[in-house]
Parts: sequence; C-alpha cells; structure tokens
Amino acid sequence: NTSCHGNFRVADPGKICYTCHAEVIPEGAKSSHKPVAEGGCIKCHDPHGASNKFNLKAAGNKLCLECHKELGDAVDKAKHKHKPVSSGCLNCHDPHGSAKAEHLLKQDVPGLCKDCHQTDKPFFVKVHANYPVGNARCTMCHNPHGSKRNALRYDSVHPPVANKMCNQCHDDPTSATPFKTKKTGYELCRGCHYDMVNSVLSKNRIHWPLLDKRGCLNCHSPHGSKQAALLKGDSMTSLCGTCHKDTITRQEKALSKHNPVQEGMCTTCHFPHASDPVLLFTQPTVI
Repeated sequence: NTSCHGNFRVADPGKICYTCHAEVIPEGAKSSHKPVAEGGCIKCHDPHGASNKFNLKAAGNKLCLECHKELGDAVDKAKHKHKPVSSGCLNCHDPHGSAKAEHLLKQDVPGLCKDCHQTDKPFFVKVHANYPVGNARCTMCHNPHGSKRNALRYDSVHPPVANKMCNQCHDDPTSATPFKTKKTGYELCRGCHYDMVNSVLSKNRIHWPLLDKRGCLNCHSPHGSKQAALLKGDSMTSLCGTCHKDTITRQEKALSKHNPVQEGMCTTCHFPHASDPVLLFTQPTVI
C-alpha cells in the first residue's frame, strides 16, 4: 500500500500514522503519552488489523499494564480498589494526550473526581472534619488507584490526618483561612517532632531543603504518601533524583553500579536531614 509505505521507511511508523492522525495529541497538550510522542504507535496498535477496537493489540487494562506492570501489581495487591481503575484506565486517562491535565488525565483534579463524587453533600463535609475540601486536590490524601486503607487513603498517613485532627496544623475549618498553616517551614513540624528538628539544627551541615521556606514539605507529604515516612514520589530514587538527577544519571550509565543507589537506598550512606561529615555522610570518609 503506497499510501502508507511509499515515502517512508518502515522504521518510522509514527511518521506514517501522523499523515492521517495528526490530531491524536491535542494542540498545547499538558501531557502526552510517551509512545505517542516518540512515534511508537505500533506499541499499542497493529497497523494492519486486530481483533480489538481501534486495532489495539490487547483490550482494556491488559494493554496498559503491559508497560505499567508495577502499577498493575500494586492495584492487584490493594485491599481497596478504585472502581474506575478496575473497569478501565480510560475512565480517567486519555491514551494519547491531554490538553487539560498532567498524567494524561481527562481533566484536572478535583474536577475529574467530582464527576463521580458529590462534594456538597453533608456526609462528604462531615468525613473531612468539616473542612471545605470540595475544591482541594484529592490526591493529596487519596491514592487514585487503590490502597490497603479504606476511602483510598494512602498507605502511609500522617497521624493528625488519620485522626481527623487537621487543626493541629491548620486554622479551624470555620475560620476565614481554614487551610492556612499555623506556622511555616520546619517550625510547623517542630511542634510534634521537637527532638528530631532540634537534633538536626545542631549539626554542622544541614540539608538545604529543610531550611527552605517549604521546609520538610520539600521531601515529605503532609497528609499521606505511598512511601513510608510520608516521603514524596514513588521511590527514594525518584525523590532524591528531583535535585540530584546528575548522580542518578551517572549511576545508570555506570558499568559497575553501587548497590545502595541501584536499590534506591540513598540513606544507607547519607543522612537525609543533617550530618557533621561532608556530603551528609553517615560516617566520616577516610582517604
């Protein structure tokens, strides 16, 4: 068929597809699916024919989970599963690109969530300790895919949140500024984590994010997290890599890889908050 193969090498299938399907990624997209952006259409579609709609190589979540296996495994293990996830990833995500949100979401949170969840109902307000969270970002507290905890709360939950004691950190729900924190930076966390913060401040070298205006929130989520210790991101490697990308990249390219780095255990060698030795090492280096 010369309409597909006449002017292109088979090694460039994306270029062929885009002659007819240039609109699959919306103009000004806020996120795009990596295979689509790279012209890898045939990773999901059979260009000649398939038994599934849209010439997809597999139907439903099975296709998505061929690449997103780790996420699929986590959902399978979750005690509480989000119903839209079980019935199909495309309930929330666009498979090609989204003009409205990150992560290929059809619209941003909380708009997407409010399509199913009625945030103006008295019960919704009550279970959120009377805080007006109807327009807040739901994913600060809830895992959108699945969790071992009810209400899809993250596996690791900040105790004040778990106990609905939000006013330990925030102004009262009836105040003019219900989401304002009572203090800023590490001083807010110091109220409960007094000994730890004081110990950190006594060290010779302090990890700079702690002294930033966001303080502890540069690395920790205040409400809930997939990781232990309320760490942000999906792993310690991804968290540390937000600032230390050069180290992670160097490790990935190295012929002989350092096991702690490879396994995402940066804290095997470094203290995350502060230390007396250089580079926040757990022990002084001997040369």
